[in-house]
Amino acid sequence: IETPIGYCPKKLNLIGLKNFNDDDWKALFELPVEFWKSEMANFKKYLEEQVGEDVPAAIWQEIEKVERRFVTK
Repeated sequence: IETPIGYCPKKLNLIGLKNFNDDDWKALFELPVEFWKSEMANFKKYLEEQVGEDVPAAIWQEIEKVERRFVTK
């Protein structure tokens, strides 16, 4: 299943997990938008402060793509 941060599995082998229900599945793969927006902001700050100009342009492009996917969610 495609999500703003990538792909999540449609199905997992849950044999041996007792009492694992639909609510547990939803909680496991929940994507809280505000949390991820904050994570991306923190990640960008880290890259700017710790790596600076050495961050490849491709990394910034991928960050922008992820941020855009969350805006449309």
